[in-house]
Amino acid sequence: MIMQMLETGKRKRIRGNLSYVEDIYEFSIISWTHIIRNNGQRHIVYNITIDGCQFLENTLGKSNPIFGGVMKNVKNFMPELPPKCPIKKNKLLTVNNFYYNEEMFPPYLPDANFSAVIGLISQKTYAFK
Repeated sequence: MIMQMLETGKRKRIRGNLSYVEDIYEFSIISWTHIIRNNGQRHIVYNITIDGCQFLENTLGKSNPIFGGVMKNVKNFMPELPPKCPIKKNKLLTVNNFYYNEEMFPPYLPDANFSAVIGLISQKTYAFK
């Protein structure tokens, strides 16, 4: 796995490749986002763990519109994601300059800085975070 964090203007983007050494029949996606206020306080926007196979099959996202937007964005930046499980071993998955697009967030969120984490877990082992 090779991942790079690139800074372009005010945005940070992730670019890289990853693959698995064995077929992945089930996995979880863990994600959370915080608003970071000017005074340094952090407020949770969402903190969620979902079934990764259900995500691939487009059966999630309606329960949390912000997270649904984030996951739709992930699919746009990872075109090789399969439509369903399993994710085949040695299948190269490319992350093409992923970033959080402010247009995917609802207008009621304040204009502020955000901190976000997305992690993949299979059999209790992080794939990346």
